[in-house]
Amino acid sequence: MPLKLPYLSSHILAFCFGLLVGFKIIPANFVAALYCVIAVICIKFALDSNILKLFCTLPYLIYTEVYIRDAVISIPYLFLNYLYIVVFCILLIRQRKSINIAHSKLFILLLVYALLELNDIFRSDDIEYARFLITSSFSLSICAIWASNNFLSPKLLNRCFEHVKYAGIFLVGIIAVAHIKGNIQYGLHSSSQSSNGLAPVQLSAYLGFVSILFFFSIMNSRGKNLIIDLILFLLTTITMALTFSRGGLYFLGATVFIYIVLNRRDLKSYYLTILAIPIIIFTYLFLISSTNGAIAKRFEMEGTSGRDRLVKAGLILFSEQPIAGIGTANYNKAIARENLFEEELGSHNEFIRSLAEHGMLGFFTYWLFYIALFIEILRRNSVQREYAIYFFVLYCLMIVHNGLKISLQPLLLIFIMATPSLIIKRKTDNLKKLILNKKLLVN
Repeated sequence: MPLKLPYLSSHILAFCFGLLVGFKIIPANFVAALYCVIAVICIKFALDSNILKLFCTLPYLIYTEVYIRDAVISIPYLFLNYLYIVVFCILLIRQRKSINIAHSKLFILLLVYALLELNDIFRSDDIEYARFLITSSFSLSICAIWASNNFLSPKLLNRCFEHVKYAGIFLVGIIAVAHIKGNIQYGLHSSSQSSNGLAPVQLSAYLGFVSILFFFSIMNSRGKNLIIDLILFLLTTITMALTFSRGGLYFLGATVFIYIVLNRRDLKSYYLTILAIPIIIFTYLFLISSTNGAIAKRFEMEGTSGRDRLVKAGLILFSEQPIAGIGTANYNKAIARENLFEEELGSHNEFIRSLAEHGMLGFFTYWLFYIALFIEILRRNSVQREYAIYFFVLYCLMIVHNGLKISLQPLLLIFIMATPSLIIKRKTDNLKKLILNKKLLVN
């Protein structure tokens, strides 16, 4: 089987660059400067309306974010949220003539929810945290507006996914430094030691998505790069599992399960699933050996690390003020003040936070947006529907597990919304041409 050297060498280079950053041979300040330069380049691509290059560049910023947040205090925590707003506002302004011909109007619900968050800031007890939530909500809304007015082709998506994988392997390289150094003490909770000091819960989402993309590459492979994808899939998944954050493996497991259900009539999926059994056994034995059995105890632990109690606390807050809720960013303090939890802590679950902080107004905007979006997805043609379901489930799991803490979520939302059926796209394009011709006739 011939190997595609550029594909292999690109991943090797990404991994080696990650090692250099992880070992601090490349200083954090240099990475920060490069990070800012790439952000400026993204703005330039937006000004040029170069969508392909923009979506091939964004993954490197997204997957470096967790390192920047840990190592560079001079760059704002919400840097990428601000960048999303700037970049996609530029794109919307440049296509303003056709902005009112969207293939979906659901973005209105998300935008109303963001305005609701902004309006409720006057009731907030923590303005700084409220700013974080409002900025995150508006970045999602702007991305949703753009995605509702544009279509990402399969070719563009595949190019973007390729760069997501490169960026993910770069992140794996940073984390691998901790395992090369050794002396990791594994316990029964998420381990920052095994993640080289990076936030393990956030890493589970970043690496979970990369593992899923490698899984798709393996399942759709015709022999091309299959061995490389298998090795990279194992490398990414093992690294993710060793952070001891269970979320990423749950994301991967849910996606694999849905894939098997949706492709149950495809014999190839059965053959590859059978071939995966020895790989799963090998991975399990390797993880058990590497952690002296601690990982088995971690995944055998009952409960959801307190998340179930946080959900219950949110529902109690909702029952107390069901119409307008307790106000933006007040969940943390309210659960401690009312003895619903031992300390101030975020909900980790945007669905519950929207109910607790905005009551039924939150339900009729935030919840209804996702319910309607899923119904819209089910009406698409087979291929667009299938992959939108994968990304929709993954996105919802992330906002339940990670809240709004990672900048991968807006990109996922774009993948979900900007992939309507080709029939809908053609109708939208024809309508745009008709309106443009009428304007030319008037002029």
